[in-house]
Amino acid sequence: NELGRKATRGISSQELGQGLSGGLTSLFY
Repeated sequence: NELGRKATRGISSQELGQGLSGGLTSLFY
């Protein structure tokens, strides 16, 4: 369970980071 949660958190964090970076770039550019 802990490993699964960590894996899901890592993936979600990466996806969120990419989404935020994409949104910021789209807003500024």
